Amino acid sequence: MLRHLLRLLPLCLLVTALGFVSQNVTAQINLNFGTNFTRKIGTGDIAANDKFLYTAVSPGIDCIVTLVSFTGNATIPTEAEFDDNTNNNGGAISRFQPRIYAPDLSNNTSYARFSFQLITAGSYNSGSNTGTNVVPAEPIFIRVYDVDGGGGGGDANLREFVELSSSFTGT
Repeated sequence: MLRHLLRLLPLCLLVTALGFVSQNVTAQINLNFGTNFTRKIGTGDIAANDKFLYTAVSPGIDCIVTLVSFTGNATIPTEAEFDDNTNNNGGAISRFQPRIYAPDLSNNTSYARFSFQLITAGSYNSGSNTGTNVVPAEPIFIRVYDVDGGGGGGDANLREFVELSSSFTGT
């Protein structure tokens, strides 16, 4: 009987190891870009290098969102459109939803580029306009919705693209 149990031991260890892997893979951090944000750099029209601080995007985490650049006459005319929290087009307040305008649809290179810096909650420094970087212990999943325009009116020929890159630097 002991010999039979010893044969099952490797299988039990394998199942236990897979269980631990499964638990780690399924854990995730949910970020909430709700209405809890303030403009820290910039006034008037939204421009390159404007910074917005989102507080409590996840427990213990704030986020600095920087508009890095506009290309091809793209614009975001107002602060309200930097992150449109209305329910337009089925939106949800927890998502980051900028309304980017590309006035010349024949220009195939109109876009806006953003940077997201996760920081320790409460660590934002108004003097340096930065905070203490956070490298999350759990995976962060990015979802992109409606990347082909609304399909009606003036945006019928508009096609959006999303390019994601990551760079984590620890504290």
